[in-house]
Amino acid sequence: MENKPKKPTPAIKQNHGRHQDPVARRSNFDEVALGFGLEEAVTEAARCLRKGGQIYMGELHPFKQYSGTKARFETEEGTSVVECYTHNSSDFIHAAERAGMRVRTLNEYFDEGDRSSIPRILAITFAKADMQ
Repeated sequence: MENKPKKPTPAIKQNHGRHQDPVARRSNFDEVALGFGLEEAVTEAARCLRKGGQIYMGELHPFKQYSGTKARFETEEGTSVVECYTHNSSDFIHAAERAGMRVRTLNEYFDEGDRSSIPRILAITFAKADMQ
């Protein structure tokens, strides 16, 4: 059997995301929401991972978001609500597939373990596929 040279992997440009002015971000959590969008985050993770490498994504479950729930942080000034973008569960999976990753695990976590309620967290582990 002949060993064929592997084709070089094309370079993918690094995405630095969006940033907020450092002075402005001292007094808010807006930088959290500014970072990467879903497609950008998954593409950047895939760019950085070796074949077989994994990434864990944990998000407020879409079902919670459909009901109006948002991420909140307590500050000295009171409660700060983070702007959020609702993604369907399939959006995470399709974005990962487009970036050359596959689902390894998918779990839902419930408040106080009550599986009869709406899940709080959607947790997905993706692995970079062996692309040949």
